Amino acid sequence: MLMVPGPVEVHPRVLRAMSQPMIGHLDPDFVSLLDEILDMLRRVFQTRGDVIILTGSGTSAMEAAVGNVIERGDKVLSVVSGLFGRRFAEIARRRGAEVHEMKFPLGSSADPSKIKEELESGEYKALTVVHCETSTGALNPIEEIAKACRDEGVISIVDGITSVGGIDVRTEEWGIDLLVVGSQKCLAAPPGLAMLSVSERAWECIENRKEELPDYYLDLLRNKGYMVDRLSPRRTPFTPGVPALLGLYEALKLIEEEGLENRFERHRIIGEGMRESIKAIGLELFPEEGAYSNTLTSFKVPEGIEDKELRGRMKEKYGVIVAGGLEELTGKIVRIGHMGISAVPQNVFATVSALECALHEMGFKLELGSGISALEDVFLRNNL
Repeated sequence: MLMVPGPVEVHPRVLRAMSQPMIGHLDPDFVSLLDEILDMLRRVFQTRGDVIILTGSGTSAMEAAVGNVIERGDKVLSVVSGLFGRRFAEIARRRGAEVHEMKFPLGSSADPSKIKEELESGEYKALTVVHCETSTGALNPIEEIAKACRDEGVISIVDGITSVGGIDVRTEEWGIDLLVVGSQKCLAAPPGLAMLSVSERAWECIENRKEELPDYYLDLLRNKGYMVDRLSPRRTPFTPGVPALLGLYEALKLIEEEGLENRFERHRIIGEGMRESIKAIGLELFPEEGAYSNTLTSFKVPEGIEDKELRGRMKEKYGVIVAGGLEELTGKIVRIGHMGISAVPQNVFATVSALECALHEMGFKLELGSGISALEDVFLRNNL
């Protein structure tokens, strides 16, 4: 059972869709399918604006978003509260931007008032920020940060890879300029596709570049000509990952059948249940109170317990795979993903049960069944 913060398990319907006979990306049936996928993505992004699909990981969309907007010498404010916030800053730095990293403690939410104050003090062209920092399990207040960017005329570039499709993200209403998503997390499709929503303000910025864009494959205007402006009978400038798109189509159909609001509520209940069970076991959550994400839960490895042994025992003996910490948090925290079809009672019951048993076998003092009881209480209270 795959309970890491991505990739997540995929539905059998998605797997069957991907096993269809190969179809050419110039085939009219595929073109119609891609048009439908783009319409469905706009509904998931909650925008009437433009959406671009790239064949690549979520990082390819991060690079496209930053690279198309930023030119050498531009000032960029990067909100950093974990590994992926730093990744955004590094991408901008490699583009020749003058990057100022506004750092917040690991496991905390960024303070939008401090961000607004910094934006007012400097002539920034863009801001980069991660919505759900996958390395810690903490959420940043994107609505407030996007508003601060609009007020100061700054382009907002947001990583929504571990939030969109599981947490309510209102791209158009909040005025997010570029929002990046990967296929393998809350959308519950296989890895290999990246998506971006692009606002009119962002397109204007991209179109008015002083320097020629050095990218070819990640040129968003080139992709726009095919996917948005439809200047060609085809819908992609290059050969896309056809099987991955067939899987994404089926995954998006599952989202529409469930309904976005229902999906958000399911993730909320599962997130609350995971947090309450972790506390009932006697473990300490890593993110600060109020910074919790509903798509993954992280907790501190207790004293006397070895992280690799705990996770190894959960995998080998109980068949549940969870993730450890990254970089400076290696060996210090455990991260449990609960997104897409993994965010269901049977998966979290199995995960909490495996965690309790593994900890007990390793000598951690707990009351067996305490985490399961906490889960039951949350689910009964919320009629899940």
